[in-house]
Amino acid sequence: MPANEHRLQPDQHAAFLAEGRVDPFSRVPFQPGAVIVRCAGCGTPFLRESWDALGRRHCGQEGTMTRLDGPAPRPMPTAASAAAPTIAAALAAAPAPAPAAPPPEEPKGRPLWPWLVVGAVVLAGLLAVGQFLRRETPTEDVVVTDDGATTPVAAQELRVGDVDGQLEVGDDTTSAGVLVDTYVFTTRGRGPFAFAADARFEPSLEVTAPDGRVFRSAPAVDRSRAYVAVPTGRGRYTVRLAAAERGVTGAYSLSVQPQRPTVALRPGAFVSDSLGGPDAYSSEGRFETAYTLDLEAGARTVITVATSGFTPRLQVTGAGGAIRLQEGRTGDGRTYTFTPTGTGRHTIIVATSGGDEQGGFRIRADVTAAPREPEVVSLVIGEPARGTLAGGATGRFRFDGLSGQRLVLAVAAERFQPRLRLLASDGTVVATGSDALAATLRSNGVFAIELTSADSTGGPYALTARVMAPDDDEGGAIESEIRREPPGRELPTESERPVGSATYNVSGTDRRTESALLPPNPGVEATGVYRITVQPDGTVSEAEISRRSGNSVLDADALRALRRWRFESADGAAPVNATVTIRFTTR
Repeated sequence: MPANEHRLQPDQHAAFLAEGRVDPFSRVPFQPGAVIVRCAGCGTPFLRESWDALGRRHCGQEGTMTRLDGPAPRPMPTAASAAAPTIAAALAAAPAPAPAAPPPEEPKGRPLWPWLVVGAVVLAGLLAVGQFLRRETPTEDVVVTDDGATTPVAAQELRVGDVDGQLEVGDDTTSAGVLVDTYVFTTRGRGPFAFAADARFEPSLEVTAPDGRVFRSAPAVDRSRAYVAVPTGRGRYTVRLAAAERGVTGAYSLSVQPQRPTVALRPGAFVSDSLGGPDAYSSEGRFETAYTLDLEAGARTVITVATSGFTPRLQVTGAGGAIRLQEGRTGDGRTYTFTPTGTGRHTIIVATSGGDEQGGFRIRADVTAAPREPEVVSLVIGEPARGTLAGGATGRFRFDGLSGQRLVLAVAAERFQPRLRLLASDGTVVATGSDALAATLRSNGVFAIELTSADSTGGPYALTARVMAPDDDEGGAIESEIRREPPGRELPTESERPVGSATYNVSGTDRRTESALLPPNPGVEATGVYRITVQPDGTVSEAEISRRSGNSVLDADALRALRRWRFESADGAAPVNATVTIRFTTR
């Protein structure tokens, strides 16, 4: 604990505690265990939270005293004397007038000065009683009607909270015959304030601020509610609640609540604040204030509230409503832990446990980001997956395989020695390899491929997958071709590859082709027959081998090309099956 902060001990500070002092900011009595800071300018003791809420400054300076038993501070109010004195007590406590010099002798009669003193005391008492009665009795106000005339009305006192009322026959009305109830609300707070009405009829609200500005409720979707937000405070407001139509009566509830601008919390930073005092932000009999915090789903969040002035209560809401909190304690104060299920702005409300509690506090949010799942790349046959492997990391891929397929994987890597591992959907290892592997798939499903570095280094890579028939003996040649493909260069396009000629013939349908791109021919003699399904819109939904060409690369390229074919559309027609024969010849 810093040298200028003092934790009150029952034995060590018994004399200080016996004085019954209270914190001048929050009016909270000093109790054992509280941390005290004394202003170096005047010696006044404060709770540490109150000192923080004051900006760590008092009497025009920021210094604090190193000793709690230093020079005696100026007199502070005690818990017993914190209440305002009554009029009689104020009169009894008034100092007696100093003896005055004898007045010059009057030729006749008695001296006048005793009567003047008595008159002044009586006048002061009458003024005080008048002020008291003025607060407790309705005041006169006026309603400005549509034609500009004014009608005197009895204005009722309105305080923070809710008040129930009734618009009924005999209430004040405007010249249009609309019933209206008038209230006066006086506050020392800085605002802003919100006035709201819930009624069994369609209400309207009009609030006249101390500076003469008039605020009126706007039409609401819920016609039984009216709402007015007033941006300024401190002074006397006139609030008028009326029915929207002539002759309408019914019960209503009118409330006024101070609104505090919401503060956005920054993770890891303490914010000093206070509850209570002249800025009373109460709800349901408690003091409370609100903060916002932007969170991602799954981020573990710990809210810490440090205070010795009251027992804090915390409520957190997100897009899905209230969030369950796990409470705990640390050396800094109370903690509230939760994990949001959604991403977005969350509202945090700090409140006292009761209306008789108040004081300064500090609040902090500590956020731990949710662990991110590694990205999994789907492999497409014949199309290399390119990327950069970080040192010590694992590249993850997936492949949708069919039973009986022979899968060939090859990776071309720069600056590191690759390692490959193929796993079945149940996690069992199917095959391993360095820069290439080949395996016959024994089941249908999703297979996982892991790419790592043998020496924990990293660098660019290009991973390519090929599929062959189980009896294809060209796997080694295909692996060699793939392994020679440099990772920094894209695979050659169809127009760049050395090709021979290729022709095709379609049977089984009279629909003409609109786009029939042939697969590239690397210069071989072969003929393949393939079955396709043509949809009414002209697209090819399925393509499979009817008779192999004898070259698995040509067959795979042919199927991929056929799925991109387009035929003329035939609205209303059923899908048709067709046969395509492709002949590859050398130049």
